[in-house]
Amino acid sequence: MFKTTRKNTHHHAAHCVKEACNCLCHQAKSVRTESGECSASTELLESSDDSEPACCNNSLKLKSDLEENEKNSHELLIIIFSALLLAVLSFLDFPPHFKFPLFILTYLLIGHSVLLKAIEKLLKADIFNEFFLMSIATAGAFALGEYAEAIAVMLFYQVGEYFQDRAVGKSKKSIVSLMDLRPEVATVKRQGKLVSVSPEAVAVGEIIQVKAGEKVPLDGKILSGQSSVNTAALTGESLPREVKKGDEVLS
Repeated sequence: MFKTTRKNTHHHAAHCVKEACNCLCHQAKSVRTESGECSASTELLESSDDSEPACCNNSLKLKSDLEENEKNSHELLIIIFSALLLAVLSFLDFPPHFKFPLFILTYLLIGHSVLLKAIEKLLKADIFNEFFLMSIATAGAFALGEYAEAIAVMLFYQVGEYFQDRAVGKSKKSIVSLMDLRPEVATVKRQGKLVSVSPEAVAVGEIIQVKAGEKVPLDGKILSGQSSVNTAALTGESLPREVKKGDEVLS
């Protein structure tokens, strides 16, 4: 018997009881086991939306963030184009009256998002932020006549932001893929019969049966049987973890 807490694969039949909601916004509070039964309590974490619990919109928010991240891919084109303009202006001779407007254009092209955010922060009386400091530093370089250096500083900053956004995007994709691994059906023991229901429909204290090869649908504690559980998605370890009666398992 076992208590599940996250999704994992099984190799032996077992019974478990729901300890927490199958989402990221519920947290197990306590668990107790009895002969053939086990129970637990859950706590709903604070949601950013009063009308809807966090578990209902976490996945939607993550997917929305991914779509927004994809839309910002044009920033890479701006970085490349600005770098080419900077190289041309730095190594080729142009008349001063023609070169200065091109420097201004390149600076606004690569730094417009930073300047807008700096103005937004300034209107909120927030001057100790990276956007305002970047704007002041590069504007000062322009005032000293160091046009290429001002653009280069802004360019390198945007390159760093681009790679940071890519790293964040990959992390969000990993989270979404893990959320999509959740099983859609849980086998619950009700009135002496096994019934297949949605994991969200399982009440705290109900007994769940997980057969060989199935994923653990909900948090719980093993009540009977033993099994090998694949926790690679949680711990990164390729070897399965042996679990037995009284052990906690993650869904």
